[in-house]
Amino acid sequence: MDIQLIDLSLDRILLFFISAVGVLNTFFLASYFSFFTKNRNVNSYLLASLLFVIGLRETKSVLVLFYGTHVGFLAFFGQTVDALIGPLLYLYIASYTSGAGIKKCTWLPHTVTYILLMLVVYGYIMINDQAYSDYSKEIGGIIYLQWITYIGLSIRKIDEVIKKLFTKQKLVKREWWLITIVASVLIIWLAYVQTHYGNYVLGGVSISVVLYLSLMLWLYGGKSAFYESQDKYENRKIPDDEASQILNALDALMIDEKLYINPELKIKDVAARLNISPHLLSQVLNDNLKKSFKHYINEFRIHAATEMIKKNHQITLEAIGTDSGFKSKSTFYEAFKTVQGQTPAKFRKEYLSN
Repeated sequence: MDIQLIDLSLDRILLFFISAVGVLNTFFLASYFSFFTKNRNVNSYLLASLLFVIGLRETKSVLVLFYGTHVGFLAFFGQTVDALIGPLLYLYIASYTSGAGIKKCTWLPHTVTYILLMLVVYGYIMINDQAYSDYSKEIGGIIYLQWITYIGLSIRKIDEVIKKLFTKQKLVKREWWLITIVASVLIIWLAYVQTHYGNYVLGGVSISVVLYLSLMLWLYGGKSAFYESQDKYENRKIPDDEASQILNALDALMIDEKLYINPELKIKDVAARLNISPHLLSQVLNDNLKKSFKHYINEFRIHAATEMIKKNHQITLEAIGTDSGFKSKSTFYEAFKTVQGQTPAKFRKEYLSN
């Protein structure tokens, strides 16, 4: 198919310019979350991936707008990218709301599976040139159905937040962000569905949404990334369901990754892994467990120390303290006595005598 440049009318040039700026902006944000934000973790990478595939999708729209023809390869490329937007949104929301991120075994089926499936479809189209023309709308319909399904799953993940919105309860920044990101992707989906999969004059609608995400970066993040933004919880009690969610994620993080063995571990490090503020984490521990962060961490360290004492009778107590995450023998003994009510030496002696 010959590619002809479209007429360079003023409205087309303006639309092309706005769309191109949106594309560049999206890729900028994706790069920011991948390489430049502080405390990069699975959430920041998932958000970067989501923005990246949205940018790719808009790049395809810009190219079609510029050339004025719906080139088969570009159309198929756009649909392949579409197949990843919904899953990446869901994975980001699931990871964000869980507090502890997600594992590779969780995100791989939601991404690699669709990539491989689209490669198979693309391979078939390469062999049969007529196939895309025959099945383009059917392929698009299936992908948009998959996309909206993942949006629905994402909405279910934040149903409590949405209920708060409709009952006019006060939402914190992290809750506003969850609603914003899901609503934005939903608007992008609606923009493409309503244009019958092929009219790119309204492509600027989805670009405007991405530009809004940029604005959220500054409004909610300041110098820190907006995906980590939190309200300060001074002078109000944290809801039980939210506190329980944070504590469950915190316990899972300690059990699965054993962060407590790091003698330099700080509350801000753990809070960053949970995507909450240090103040919020401290308040949850104090209000719900009646413990300081130091005491909470030391309990895990002492539990690890008691297990080592029981299993290895030859290793020195000082070495056990070091392996458990304590900086010195004195801090180990002090914490052990606080948690166990006796010194490590007495604990070992009693255990061996039984």
